[in-house]
Amino acid sequence: MMKKIAIMGAALMALSACETANPLVVCSADWISWRTDRAMQEFGRSSTSSLKTIRQVSRDYQTTGKFNAVQLISLANALNNLITDFRQSQALRDIQTLQNTCNDPTILKLAFTRFLYDQGAPQSLIDFLNEMDQYQRLLDSAGRG
Repeated sequence: MMKKIAIMGAALMALSACETANPLVVCSADWISWRTDRAMQEFGRSSTSSLKTIRQVSRDYQTTGKFNAVQLISLANALNNLITDFRQSQALRDIQTLQNTCNDPTILKLAFTRFLYDQGAPQSLIDFLNEMDQYQRLLDSAGRG
């Protein structure tokens, strides 16, 4: 319990630093990358079921270069569940604070894209998703929180 309180305290201090620190420092590419990666790693630990499905569909996609109907439905459900969980996560709140502080609405999409890649989704799948209007709308709606 004490460890959890300490972690939450550290997260709050990091967030308050975002709100009060010099945006030129906080909004550097290195800081944004570090902070979003950290937030998404924490989120990833709580989303194992959806990520497992995404990894499996990704492996199948890499093998065949295409999706069948069942894979598309599985992928859509997994992404929908992942984004639904993300809407309720501390990671989203952290990234929204960073977006607002840095006045950069692309931070969320870039963080989520990098997260999917880090979770094993091939670039071709990420490109496919980025072309889908529904995926973009899901990310946009999560970002507006």
